[in-house]
Amino acid sequence: MLFRALPFALGATLLFAACGSGTSYNTDRDFSEDELEAMALTDDDMPAGVFAQDATAFTNEDWAAEFPSVQDEDGLALQATALDSQGRVAGFRTILAWDSPIAHLGHPYLYRTHSTVFSTVEKAREAIALYCDLPIDETNPLKEFAVPKIGEESVGLQVAEELPDFGTSVDTIVCFRTGRIVHSVVQSGLEGTSDISLSVRLAERMLAHVDAVLAGEAGKTP
Repeated sequence: MLFRALPFALGATLLFAACGSGTSYNTDRDFSEDELEAMALTDDDMPAGVFAQDATAFTNEDWAAEFPSVQDEDGLALQATALDSQGRVAGFRTILAWDSPIAHLGHPYLYRTHSTVFSTVEKAREAIALYCDLPIDETNPLKEFAVPKIGEESVGLQVAEELPDFGTSVDTIVCFRTGRIVHSVVQSGLEGTSDISLSVRLAERMLAHVDAVLAGEAGKTP
């Protein structure tokens, strides 16, 4: 599904989902690509038959190219500048899917995990109101859903998109923050196959990976 990030009026409202006191994360250091990759979900976390298909680090210019509004080099430069101003430092995305997604359309067919580092905790908080650094297309129908507290704050939302000759695809997103890092689990499936409980469980599993990295137990190159 295509996304386009945009500040939106629901930003403050989304934060109702789960925030408050609890674990505090000290993320005042640099993070390597290996560490960001180690925060992602793995094959062992996923439903049987779903495997990692791609893992990619994104600079701001790289991520700007993911926005459907970017049509040329000038647009790319403007979007990259916007990401710079939002305090985005670096990000990593992992894609997990069935080897043959078309054969499993009765289930969610694609999953993505994202971890994005921001310059400050405040910038990371602001990113929650920017669709968690996901380039969501604001013209598509969006609704919120309640999630338990994951990390320091968490939000849940669904975005639907009509795909020609395919039907309505729905992205179910659970996003959470640890210090100045924003994470998200995106589950994509045809309308009627979304599994919010699964998305919440996967986000909680991702938090376990994040905690291990932040504790120095994973993600460092020997």
